[in-house]
Amino acid sequence: MDGPLGVQLDLERLCPVLSDVPIEVTRPLYQLLSSERVHHRKLRAHLAERERHLAYMNSGMREIDAMPGVEFERYIAARYRADGWTVRHTPASGDYGVDLIATKDGELDLAIQCKRQAKPVGVSAIQQVVAGGMHYGCARTMVTSNQEFTPAARNLAATHNCQLIGRAELLETIWIDSPGTDG
Repeated sequence: MDGPLGVQLDLERLCPVLSDVPIEVTRPLYQLLSSERVHHRKLRAHLAERERHLAYMNSGMREIDAMPGVEFERYIAARYRADGWTVRHTPASGDYGVDLIATKDGELDLAIQCKRQAKPVGVSAIQQVVAGGMHYGCARTMVTSNQEFTPAARNLAATHNCQLIGRAELLETIWIDSPGTDG
């Protein structure tokens, strides 16, 4: 079965790999594999999601630049989840300029707009995420992009304390601190 980003998922080859893992960890997995077909489909979906997550974590700028906008949002969400954040996607339309809402330690905290595009990001992205962040009750806002930001966008972001993650920072490990710290 081909998964997202062309990752091949082969459950028959997965079981022998799991033989070196302690039985306490693998027992639930084996039970799912041997139970009814519905569980098998759920396991496939779960494993495909893990494979997609791993592929995102290994993406370089060339892969990121080739991603459609929705996939770029999933990439950003995967990066936050890897750092312990809970992330939810807003509706595709009527999102008030916010693509993702990231929560850590139980706080509704960070409104994120994702911009995967071919030119520098302008002020409208900052205006949208700041307004949308207020609508969703978020304490902080951020715009992430595979490109850099115009000088006017940087000025407006500074005025509203909106964090900008551009091309130079995109592949760094940590973008923002936990809630309650200066990020």
